[in-house]
Amino acid sequence: MPQELKGLAGSLVIGRRERFDARLLRFQRHSGTLTLALWKGKQMTRPTPLPGRRVRGSHTGRPIMALLDLLGRRWALRVLWELRDGSSPTFRQLQQRCGGVSSSVLADRLRELGQADLVENTGEGYLLTEQGRTLQESLAPLDDWASGWRPKAAAD
Repeated sequence: MPQELKGLAGSLVIGRRERFDARLLRFQRHSGTLTLALWKGKQMTRPTPLPGRRVRGSHTGRPIMALLDLLGRRWALRVLWELRDGSSPTFRQLQQRCGGVSSSVLADRLRELGQADLVENTGEGYLLTEQGRTLQESLAPLDDWASGWRPKAAAD
């Protein structure tokens, strides 16, 4: 199978038919390996972190690491927070509640949270699933702890 990369403005040949403009390729460094990734014009998408899948910080996909990777993505916690009251906001209403989130990022987070079975689209709006509600309940003690958190640096 022929593989070649000609200059920065050249093309990459994969197999016999596929050609990609080399200007759309970006180098990525992952686990000490340099790889090429096709740039989709905006942001390269990462797969939704799920238990058992390799995620940031874990090669084994431990469930806690998958959850922390998912919740650590931009706007993910805010989306979950805005759905805590049980209302069923539409996409636009949720975007307004989040204030400042772009529609593409919100769509990505809702897709990922849906794949993780934390959020569902009812057709009339978005709701937390049963697992999403239990996650909210599990995060409540962390919220309580954070409310009393007083780092030494803040006390000075």
